[in-house]
Formats: sequence, C-alpha cells, structure tokens
Amino acid sequence: MESVGSFLKEEEILRRMICTAYLLICGLQDIHRRKIGVKMSALAGSAALLLDAAVFFSGQAKILSYAGGLLPGVMLLLLAALSGDAAGTGDGICFLIVGALLGTWMTWTLLMCSLVLACVCGVILMLLRKAGRKTHMPFLAFTAAAWAGILAVNLSGMNW
Repeated sequence: MESVGSFLKEEEILRRMICTAYLLICGLQDIHRRKIGVKMSALAGSAALLLDAAVFFSGQAKILSYAGGLLPGVMLLLLAALSGDAAGTGDGICFLIVGALLGTWMTWTLLMCSLVLACVCGVILMLLRKAGRKTHMPFLAFTAAAWAGILAVNLSGMNW
C-alpha cells in the first residue's frame, strides 16, 4: 500500500511540474506572440494523457476528477467560437491541458484566480487611462501568475 501512496505523491509532483513549465511557456508566448505553440501544447497534452492513463490503469478511482477538469477548457473554447475569437482559442486549449493535469477543483480555482487578476489589472489600466474597452490583454500571463500564487500557498502548508 505504501508504494501506491508513493506513486500518487510522485505523480502529483510530476503533474504540477509539467503544469508549471507549460503555463510559464504559454504565458510568455501569449505576451510576445499572442499565440501558444502547437508543439508545446501537444507535448504537455500527451504527458497529461499518459498520466491520466497511468491513474486509470493503476486502479485509482480519481480519473473522473481529472476528466472533470476539462470543462473550463471546453467552456473557453466555446466562448472563443461564439465571440468570433474575441476570447482566445489558445486559452481554451491551454485550460484543456491544464484541466487534464490538475483535475477539476484545482483547474476551476486557477481559472477564477486568473480572472480576478486579469480584472484587477484591467480596472487599474482603465483608471489610469492606459486601456479601453477594446484593449486585448494576454490572459495566459495572468494564468501563469495565478498558478505561481496557488503554488506558493500550497508550498507554505496552507491547502484549499
């Protein structure tokens, strides 16, 4: 039983490491190019699928919590399609991969923290008259910052 517990702990650390690298790269790409890389997304997505398959085949019942993490990405992709790409398709793809890596609750937490950071920044920029209604902001940069905050809270010993 100890080996299963050890496997789950190592798997969780690996998921967070992959997510951290992926969000950092996507955040930087979103700032510089307004697009995320297909190769990096394919690599991170493949890693997420392999980890999810390992959880499934190890007999652990938590595969559904990882499958549920896909919903925020699906919603963002739907929003991008309905808005004529006013919301980014890359954001949806990124959240699909993050959802497969982190699971339902952590992905929703990340999305909400990202939205709060982006809103606060947008309001500050509007108050300073540096941005308007049509200003585009790189959402994945806020997502990477929110993830750094979540990791800092988790590493401090506090857990949601």
